[in-house]
Parts: sequence; C-alpha cells; structure tokens
Amino acid sequence: MTNWVLTVAAAAFIGGIAAAVTPKGKPRDLVGFVSGLMTIAVMLTATGRIDFGGYTHYLEEFELQASEPAANFQADSDVTLISVIKEKTAAYILDKTGTEVCDVRLEQLDEGEYPVPAEVWMNSVYDAAASAVIESELGIAPENQHWNN
Repeated sequence: MTNWVLTVAAAAFIGGIAAAVTPKGKPRDLVGFVSGLMTIAVMLTATGRIDFGGYTHYLEEFELQASEPAANFQADSDVTLISVIKEKTAAYILDKTGTEVCDVRLEQLDEGEYPVPAEVWMNSVYDAAASAVIESELGIAPENQHWNN
C-alpha cells in the first residue's frame, strides 16, 4: 500500500512540474488535464486493471514537448518586454521634453532584473534643458544621448 501511495504522489508531482513549466492559458490547461489523466491511470494500475509498461517513455516524451513551448514563451515574453520598455522610454522623453526619440538601447544591469534605458538617439538638435531632464529623470548620461546636430 505504501508503494502505491508513493507512486501516485510521484505521478502527481511530475504532473505539477510539467504544469509549472508550461505557459499560462490553454497549454497549461491541457497539461493539467493530461497530468490528471495520467495520475488516475497510475491509481488504476495498482489495481491491476491497466498495464502501462511504456508509461515512462510517453511521460518523458510529453515532458520534452511541454518544455519547448515554455522556452518559446519566455523568449517571446522577453522580446515584448524590451519593446514595451523602449516605447515607454520614447513616449516619456517626448512627453517631458517634446523631443522625438529615434531609438533606445537597453542594458540589463543584473541577471534576472529588468533591462533599463542606457542610450538614446534623438530626432532633434541638441537641447540642454531636455538633456538635463533625460539625465535626471532616466539616468541616461549626456554622453549616451545622441542628438542630430
């Protein structure tokens, strides 16, 4: 009986890990459903009604397939985050200084932290007041502010 409980707990644990690495939404719902079915199947195997000799092979294949969308989701999420930060930085500079921004370069200071604006290219001639606002509000040094002269 103890072996059966440990087997069911392990199946539920593996299903939980698979769900945790899967992106939210339909993929995670599908993984949760399949994991639930697998846990039920493991519960029934202890009664001897179902034979799942190749269960581990399919589980490993399923885990590999589940991890790929999670990695793709993270990459897409990073690209979206960078785009949003660049757009918000350009909009902030335009709002505060009236200066249009052509491009923004971001840098990530520490692993796991959000990238921050590090360098900007302006679509305007040099404006000392705007440069001072950009430096004080966003921390972008004047040497990293590129103006069309």
